[in-house]
Amino acid sequence: MKKSELLDTYFAEAEELLNTIENQLLALESNPEASEPIQEMFRSAHSLKSASAMMGFMYTSKFSHSLEEVFDRLRKGELPVTKNLISLLLNSVDFLRMMHTNITSGKPECKAEEISQMQAKLKRFLSEVSEEGPTKKFFIEPERPSDSFFEISMEFRDDIFNKGQDPLMLLLELDELGEIIKVVSDISRLPDFDNIDMYKLYISWRLVLKTREPLSKIEDVFIFTRDENDIEIKDITRQFRDGVNLKDADKFIGELLLEQGIISEEDIQSVIKEQKKTGKVLVEKGIVDKSEVEKIAEYQKKARLVHRRSTIRIDLEKVDKVVGLVEEMAIALMQIGEITSEMEPSVKRRFEIMLKGLYKICHQLEEQVMKMRMFPLEGTFYRLQRQIRDLAYEQKKQIRVVISGEDTELDKEVIEIISDPLKHLVRNAVDHGIELPSERERLGKPRGGTIWLKGYQREGRIYIEIKDDGRGIDKEAVLKKAIEQGIVKSDSTLSDEEVYELMFHPLISTAKHVTSVSGRGVGLDVVKHNITKAGGRIKVLSEVGRGTTFVIELPLTLAIIEGTIIRANGEVFTIPMNFIVEFFKPLPHHIRTIEEHGELVNVRGEFLPLIRLNKVFMLGNGSPEPKLVAILKGNKKFGVVVDEVLGEQRVLIKSLKENLFNPKGIAGATVLGDGSVSLVIDVTGLEELAFG
Repeated sequence: MKKSELLDTYFAEAEELLNTIENQLLALESNPEASEPIQEMFRSAHSLKSASAMMGFMYTSKFSHSLEEVFDRLRKGELPVTKNLISLLLNSVDFLRMMHTNITSGKPECKAEEISQMQAKLKRFLSEVSEEGPTKKFFIEPERPSDSFFEISMEFRDDIFNKGQDPLMLLLELDELGEIIKVVSDISRLPDFDNIDMYKLYISWRLVLKTREPLSKIEDVFIFTRDENDIEIKDITRQFRDGVNLKDADKFIGELLLEQGIISEEDIQSVIKEQKKTGKVLVEKGIVDKSEVEKIAEYQKKARLVHRRSTIRIDLEKVDKVVGLVEEMAIALMQIGEITSEMEPSVKRRFEIMLKGLYKICHQLEEQVMKMRMFPLEGTFYRLQRQIRDLAYEQKKQIRVVISGEDTELDKEVIEIISDPLKHLVRNAVDHGIELPSERERLGKPRGGTIWLKGYQREGRIYIEIKDDGRGIDKEAVLKKAIEQGIVKSDSTLSDEEVYELMFHPLISTAKHVTSVSGRGVGLDVVKHNITKAGGRIKVLSEVGRGTTFVIELPLTLAIIEGTIIRANGEVFTIPMNFIVEFFKPLPHHIRTIEEHGELVNVRGEFLPLIRLNKVFMLGNGSPEPKLVAILKGNKKFGVVVDEVLGEQRVLIKSLKENLFNPKGIAGATVLGDGSVSLVIDVTGLEELAFG
């Protein structure tokens, strides 16, 4: 494996481990009595420490070790779970993530004084906690009358490297706990160098560790390896006096070497008669050769260059290229299908059967490749949970987060587009949705509020719900603000849905006080814009005093869409079907021109702005009397003049950025079944281009 691939693997695993620690900290805060989050955090910190040390990122490894120590104390019940501790540990995760970001950017991990300051914060907090009573002995090792000695035998599975584990790291960890006063390697299973499989382990070890740490601390080193490997730890402290093994004091050197498997019985017979108690015999008689040591070192160096996981990670760009090839294959099959009309009936029938099978395989291949672009909402939801937790802590509010449907999968590109809108919605739910505990108590509510994050799939679409049990939205206040801004007339009668729709206007805000977090309404125009950009819709449900629910509907992916093929001014365009409300055939009197406002189309009494693509995209003169109008809905409803509807097709959107810039109003291009190219309309961009 190349160094760059090793780094990519480390970066991905480090990010996963940091997310795990952060998520489990939030879970622990919700249920301080739970033990599983602590165990999971301990394992993650342990893995991050080892992986970082292996890659040479020693600051990350050092600070991970500090966190591991804290989690170990939590495991042993020597430290209480408090909000202050959780906050400190979350800040520590942020510090590790900062170092991780620096590494991925090619910068130094951090300055020495920065890690010292963070460790000092941990120690200061722990010192303060230790003075409170039950945790007085925290971070104070019990005094031991003397050193302890442990004999450790380690015989591993030959495929241990494929499990993402490295025995060398275990030896280094043991060395951190004390002093390895003796280590013996058993290389009896090591084949000739030419026959070595670099992905297998042939060596086992037996060592003696001198330490003042308890047995449980040593057992923790093997927390990930003990179940599937032969690990034996013996306390042999009684055999030692003043650091000398009494058991071996009267033994001949040859007997010791024979016990440890270094030499054979034949070797010892030729040596033991000449000199019984000196180690010089090893060199003089050629029993131990330096080349053997070098051989082992070279093997270890090669053996470490292996995959740490059985899974692989693929760049999204590579996946997109495969999707493109699959789509081109589908187009080629469609073109082949067009020549069946020239075949004889008997041949045509068999050919169509085979072609149908190829279509099925192609479609299944497309689905499987698209699944490679899909990611669960779990990471997104847990990041939102962290944000809710920090804001609630800052504002002294009690908020419980309930997550469901986190395994629902969504296209990575869609997740990235909606990430900021989701953050904005939960920030407002905390700041202006959930009341303070005293206010909730006065209203007869539980002191703690609840925010629900829910994901689910229905009819090929993904739904995300953000719900709170706070004060709800005051429809009268929203309507009053809209009237003041001249958005609606004072005598207007609007439905609940229409009132809530007004919240997404940039001039509407119902916040009574300015805070560091936007009020409900501020910035919701941007929220809707991004969701619409992702091909989605947002709906609001609310009841005063009971809470608010935002329901976001999204497509599974942006790469492949269901499109309607239309012709306008001689050009072929594709419009995403989820933006199309209907097609309307206007009569001459349905079209009106208003000075300085352009054209309007009267659709059953509703006047909608009308867009002519020839004017927007400068395609020349168009037909003065539209034959057909496509009614679309982006941020608002509007009409687009269409000459002809050619049909519907599932299409792959290809970016124009590689060869051209994507003009505003165009999402990309797609290749149709006949091999021609059709531009895909970006409805939101078209709306901005036409109306400003």
